[in-house]
Amino acid sequence: MAPTRMRKRALYIAAETGGFAVDPSSNGSGYVAVRASEIGAFTDETALLDTSYFLGRNVTTETVVGSRGGSLTFRIPLTGLASAAGDGTNASSVTADAVDIILSSAFGATTTTAGEGVGVGSTTSDLVLDTSAYAAQDIVCVQDSAILSGRSQVRRLGNASTPYSLNYDWSAAPATTGVAFGGKHWRGPVSAGGDSISAVLVMDDERWYLAGGRPTALSIEMTAGQMAFLVGTLQFDSKSSGASKSSLPTLSAWSQTPIVGQLSAFQFAGTEYAASTITINFGISAKPIASVAGTYGRSNIDVMRADPTVAVSVPYTALASWWTSAITPTRSNLTVKLGAGTAAAPNVVAFHAEKAELALPADEDADNEARQSITFTVRDPGVFSGAVIGHYFQVSRF
Repeated sequence: MAPTRMRKRALYIAAETGGFAVDPSSNGSGYVAVRASEIGAFTDETALLDTSYFLGRNVTTETVVGSRGGSLTFRIPLTGLASAAGDGTNASSVTADAVDIILSSAFGATTTTAGEGVGVGSTTSDLVLDTSAYAAQDIVCVQDSAILSGRSQVRRLGNASTPYSLNYDWSAAPATTGVAFGGKHWRGPVSAGGDSISAVLVMDDERWYLAGGRPTALSIEMTAGQMAFLVGTLQFDSKSSGASKSSLPTLSAWSQTPIVGQLSAFQFAGTEYAASTITINFGISAKPIASVAGTYGRSNIDVMRADPTVAVSVPYTALASWWTSAITPTRSNLTVKLGAGTAAAPNVVAFHAEKAELALPADEDADNEARQSITFTVRDPGVFSGAVIGHYFQVSRF
């Protein structure tokens, strides 16, 4: 047999809906292919336990195999939903892809919204829809071919009926030609992750079955003019060779266009800023749940919490205002829109924090261009309205 080629790799995943480390699809038909531009080498973390038996001789003794498992890093070109949830279509009808499965495993249950047409009378400070389809704090992505050259706009809604107030003004008011697209939303704080993940790792002619997986690190990275990525690590409870998955989906050319750092947006305290790079680190803290009843000494690998930070690089000209905001300090809502969303299918991802606090800016030399690196930390927003607590953070796909 020819040597195994590292380039000939593929990754398939499925949600373990039947329980932790329970294979959800024995023949592989229930798995989805991960559109990965990078799949790291599997880091095996099998424990070999030293016995050190006393035998009356000056010798060592055999080890005993303890817990198994390991971890795998990935880099996935970021996209919005696999298909658009237009007027009258709920995003729940859109088939879950690999990004959906990973986000749900990390953050728990998904909330979905339906697409809705834009009604008559929206202004730059509100949104009128055909019906009151959304709840307060929902994130909307409105695309209107008649304004902003068709570029979509993302906002957080402030009330539960049309007309809706916004967390900051539109760049241009949507017209009746516009649509508020339905989306899938994941919200913090995280009390527990969703379904764990099974995976099949293909290494040339070899197949490995990985069970009981969970994201233990997750971030979104976007650079101006470059592809945006979902980057992370999956930790697994076990690894076994020779996975018999005869019906894994056939890999062909990917049809969906990756998000590129163009015509996107970053806003803080009601103002949009020109950022050359944006990194959203979800700050996941996960741990194995020890159990003597578990096959490998674990009953789960679970997410204990997620405390996001958002790091941006902005022009140095805003030095005084950023410095003042940091020492005052200023705390306000923050929204990131990733992707232009100029087509009928938005292909947009959004991140929103109701309260973010910035650290002191750090000087940055970007090839002789003076810039500032600023990190925002998501904070508890407290009461949003009445007795309703604000969402800690939201990540949405449209």
